[in-house]
Amino acid sequence: MKTLRVCLALFLGSLLAFACGGSSTPSGGDATGGAGNGTAATAGASSAQAGSFTGSGGAAQGTAGAAQGTAGTAQGAAGAGAMGITCPAAAPMTGDMCMAVRGGGAANRCPYTGSLCTCTAGNGGAADAWNCVVPIMCPATAPATGDMCTSVPGGNAANQCSFGTTTCSCQNMGGGAAAAWNCVTPIACPAAAPATGDMCTVVPGGNGANRCTFGATTCTCNAGNGGAAATWNCPVPLPPGPIMCPAAAPATGGMCTVVAGGNAANRCPYTSSLCTCTAGAGGAAAAWACVVPIMCPATLPVTGAACTSVPGGNAANRCPFGATTCTCGGGNTWNCVTPIMCPATQPTTGGACTPVAGGGGNNTCPFGAINCICAAAGGAAPAWTCM
Repeated sequence: MKTLRVCLALFLGSLLAFACGGSSTPSGGDATGGAGNGTAATAGASSAQAGSFTGSGGAAQGTAGAAQGTAGTAQGAAGAGAMGITCPAAAPMTGDMCMAVRGGGAANRCPYTGSLCTCTAGNGGAADAWNCVVPIMCPATAPATGDMCTSVPGGNAANQCSFGTTTCSCQNMGGGAAAAWNCVTPIACPAAAPATGDMCTVVPGGNGANRCTFGATTCTCNAGNGGAAATWNCPVPLPPGPIMCPAAAPATGGMCTVVAGGNAANRCPYTSSLCTCTAGAGGAAAAWACVVPIMCPATLPVTGAACTSVPGGNAANRCPFGATTCTCGGGNTWNCVTPIMCPATQPTTGGACTPVAGGGGNNTCPFGAINCICAAAGGAAPAWTCM
């Protein structure tokens, strides 16, 4: 009898062990499907539902979800590669203040999981602010150009997906046609900079897809005119500015060498003239262009007071008065701007301040690598934002 009880106990234990082992398969399927949901976005969630019903099927669905998440990650990495603004650690809210940098949208864009935020310059003196959109859900593999897609709000940046070196954009077609993918693979750049005139093969995608950078030199493969072969164009980079100004004012038309930095870096002021070294058109040599600047009044004029502008643009019509700069505009009236008085030490973000007229640049104070902006946002009282 004792032996019978022992055997019965062993038999029941085996049944329990079998039952526990059998339940592990559905649980494993559910867990795998859940992993797919965590990696991908919407498609991953569908995979998780499938995983709840079938163990092995759940694992397969979870893997597909993970593949789609990888495509989405590639898109984020492409955005993060743009040099420029320092992205906050966490996604900001639309309307939060920021400080846009030079370089356009790409330099001011920050990708986050589920959102793409761009620091947009304010208009009419308003503070720069973040604008965040939800980017498109990228397919697991690169689509073919012409495949249908559904674009999302946010412009080209929110509708782009990267697949290795190929970038695909979901573009709205004109005339009421359905949106479709347009995929571009950039040109294969040679190992060393080619010479201007060397032959090349243009790829679809415009200048951006046919451009290669070699240190300070940028080469573009341009299609030939009238059936001629495509060739590389590698302009010589400009020397660093500012320009070395001659001791005496040069004559208009005298030769010079343009430097990097735009007109401001190529401009030389003299007692009765303002000379700018200007690049020649159509391959002509660079030459000086000199204008007679405005006669500045002895004392600071009042904004709105009448003046007579001279040829030469803003640079020729600008007068400094200490920290205040006055410009005689096209309407022949003075516009005077004084930048904000910066505190001796870096203020605290949120601290009260009083902005001055003239926009964000006149309300910015640098403190080492940190810039603080005094501005009002969303109807709130003006405050400092340091970043």
